[in-house]
This record gives sequence, C-alpha cells and structure tokens, in this order.
Amino acid sequence: MNSADKLRIFLLGLKSLERPLDLASFGHLLDSFMQLLQELEQDLTDPHLGLGVMVRIFEAEKDLFALCPKRHRRSLRQLLDELIGPLFALYATRYPDKAQLGQLILYLNKTDPYRLRETLFDLATLFLPKALCYTMIEELWHLVSASTSGRNRQRYLRAIVSLARQLRAPAVLEKACLALGRKASKAAVQDLVIILLETGDVRESARWAERVSFGAAHKNDCWEVLLLELYVHLGERRLAEMVAWRIFRRNREFWAFQELLDFIGTDQQDKVAQAEIVGIMQSSRIRVVDLEFLVEMEYFSEAEDYLLSHASELNGRPRNTLLPLAEQLSDAHRYLAATIIYRALLQSAVKRSTYDADHPARYLKELDRLSRYIQDWRGIASHNEFKHRFSETYRLESRLWQRYGLQSA
Repeated sequence: MNSADKLRIFLLGLKSLERPLDLASFGHLLDSFMQLLQELEQDLTDPHLGLGVMVRIFEAEKDLFALCPKRHRRSLRQLLDELIGPLFALYATRYPDKAQLGQLILYLNKTDPYRLRETLFDLATLFLPKALCYTMIEELWHLVSASTSGRNRQRYLRAIVSLARQLRAPAVLEKACLALGRKASKAAVQDLVIILLETGDVRESARWAERVSFGAAHKNDCWEVLLLELYVHLGERRLAEMVAWRIFRRNREFWAFQELLDFIGTDQQDKVAQAEIVGIMQSSRIRVVDLEFLVEMEYFSEAEDYLLSHASELNGRPRNTLLPLAEQLSDAHRYLAATIIYRALLQSAVKRSTYDADHPARYLKELDRLSRYIQDWRGIASHNEFKHRFSETYRLESRLWQRYGLQSA
C-alpha cells in the first residue's frame, strides 16, 4: 500500500474514534499522522495526487480538532500550520496549472473554521506568479463586497492583507488594513509602515507608525523611535518632541533622556531630571530602569535613598543590569547602596536550583570588602547580622562555602 492510500485510510478512520481522546491517546494518534505525512513527502512526487491528498487533509481537519483535548487545540493548530503549509507548497510549486491552483486556494478558503487554510495565502508567492496573486486579490475584494457574514468578510480581508504583504503592495495593504480597522494585525500594520517608507511615502508611513505606537499590545520603543525619526525627517518638530516625551515617560531610560534633550535643549536637563527624581522617589515600588536612570545621571545619593526605601523588593534580577550598577555605586563610594544590590544578587543566585558557586562566593566576598567602609547602616541589617543569617540558612551549600574560602584565601 502506498503512502497516499495509507493516509486516506488514516483520515477515514478518524471519524469512528471516540471524541475527544485523552492526551496520551491523542499524542500517539498525532505521532502516526506526522509519520504518514513524512512518508507522503518522501514517496509521493506527483503534484496532482499530492494536492488531492492535501485537500483530503483539510477536509479532515474538523475530525482532528474534535479528537484533540480542548486545552491543546491552539498548540495543534500551530503544529498543523508548520506541517501542512510547507507540504502543500511542495506540491503546488510543481503543479503546472497555476490558475487552477489559485482557484483551489480560493475554494478552500471559503470555509476555514480553524484558520488553518490561511497559511496557503501566506505562502502563495512561493508557487504563484505575481500577476495571478493580484488577480486573486481582485476576486477576494468581490467576495468581501458580496459577503453578508462579518466573519467571512474578515477572513477574505486577512487573505488580501497576506498577499499584499508578500507583494509589497502598499495601496492594497493600506486599503485592507483600513477595512479591517481594529482587527488588522499589528504585524500587517508594521509591514505597511516599512513598505510605505521604502516607496518614499514618509508622511503616510508616519501616520501608520503612530497607530502602531499607540497599539494596546505595544511593549517596546522600536516603533516610537521610528516614528520620531519620521517626524524629524518631515520637519514636524512639535510632533517629534511629543514622541520623545512619550518614549522617555514610558521608561525613563538614559538614552531616551538624551533624545528628549535634543528637542527641549540641554539647558533643561536639571529641571527635567529633578522633576523625574521626585516621581521616582514617590514611587510605591522599585523599578530597575529608574534606578539605572539615577545612576547614569550620577544622582548617587538619590539612588542610595531609593534603594533603601525598596531594599526588600529587590530580587536580584536582571543580573546583567544590576551588577554594573552595583559596581558603579561602589566606584562612587556609595557602599551602602552597592551592598543592597550585592545582597539581592547573592540571594537570587543561591535560590536557583543549579548555579555556578563562583558568582555567590564573589558577591559574598565583595560584601565583606564593602562592609569595611560602612559606619551607618541606616536601618538595614549590618554585615555581621546579614552574614550570620545567610550562613545559617545556606550552611549546607558546601560548594558555595568552599569557593568562598578559596576566594578569601
């Protein structure tokens, strides 16, 4: 029996199974399915037969999802995307009648309950000529206009967005994003910003970049920085300044402060910094980025007060940021502030299930050194008190004490 027939029998057999399966049983079923797909890829080279089998797989997707435990269906979708899309593309690349292939993709997309078939549009330019992709876009616009179902309309619009992103077609992409409104994916809008910029339409690029920057899921400053550069390029100084303030207010990072000063003038540095320090000192919780700002601005006394106010909250993470800050504070003779950070780093290191004993041993040795310079502990435990409690708690950590003894020697 050839691999195509084995797969057809497997797909037919799905209908008779009790649903949903338990996780272990479904895992075995999925392993068998993946093995059959691998055999199909190796054995079946005829693109006509191959695409026929792919259609059967799409038709059987409802059975696979019905058998899958509910909490794992999202993972199943991701896995099937990775398996089915490239295999379809393999046969589609060899298929001679590209127009018929385009119609097949449109036909399959008319129903897509699990959004698996969207991947066919995402890969379309790998096996379809550009002219045909534009023809498909026209057909999809007709389907959008004729659709009475909001869900179907969104599906057709997402297909247009996918094709337009691959074709680097800004007019089509913008029209589709506008039609989707808030349903337009962030990735699609980001692509539109870049494509508009590449085609020289800086003003439209800035307009869409502003939309990305205000997105609810926005977590970093990369798009804000791009927007800032676009406004500078357009000579929109007032708008650029607004964005610079927005970037700085979000994180109070030193580089963002320097960007802001480029717009408001370096003579405003102390005024703005003092206002920010007031906000930082009034904060109810510690933020490492605020501590970093104080140290970078060389407000070492304020950094020490800030650490003393939040000493119990510091958890030793992220180490790659906190360790340089401790070193800078020590170099600035702020030994108490450095001590608070080294204690947090030490306790964080030993709490990990596996750790390199050299790190905590070095932190403890550094705490020994810093303690010699501290007369006033300002309400926190002295070094002797801290070290006694620490040694009692971690007395069985032989690796640590061995390395500490070697470093002391």
